Amino acid sequence: MKALLAAAALTAITFANPAQAASQADVEALMKIVEATGTSVSLNTNHFDKSCLGRAAYYTYEEDVEDILVVCTDHVDTNDPDAMWEAIAHEATHVAQACQGGPAVADAYRPRMYRELQTMAPHYSKQVTQDYASDDQLVEVEAFWMELQHPTFVMEFIVASCTKN
Repeated sequence: MKALLAAAALTAITFANPAQAASQADVEALMKIVEATGTSVSLNTNHFDKSCLGRAAYYTYEEDVEDILVVCTDHVDTNDPDAMWEAIAHEATHVAQACQGGPAVADAYRPRMYRELQTMAPHYSKQVTQDYASDDQLVEVEAFWMELQHPTFVMEFIVASCTKN
């Protein structure tokens, strides 16, 4: 049922809106796709919540306990579609990884993904190696790389990742 809802949400959104990078419509569409997987999406306006300390957003998943993507409004301007897109696309990639039970990008594409990240956003590449343990670097590279992809690709990727299981 989850798979059908996510696929239906993507179909309705893809045909209803022309593809525009980082538009408000893209942000809303991605949020609907994430919610169709069963993940709640929340804007955290609690300025005293330590979970948002130093973060733009985060995703928490514990089977049968918690499944939520949170955008931290202290660090993300909710009126800026680019900022919202980056935060949600990044965390939506972690949703896809949870659906897959680990990294969601096929092994064959990883070298290309690393090269693209180093070329297009070297600050992200540096952040991954400096701020994340080696065990977490692959999933973070995927998430940072996904922020740079076309909205239609990201939305299709999330749906495909979460409908295979």
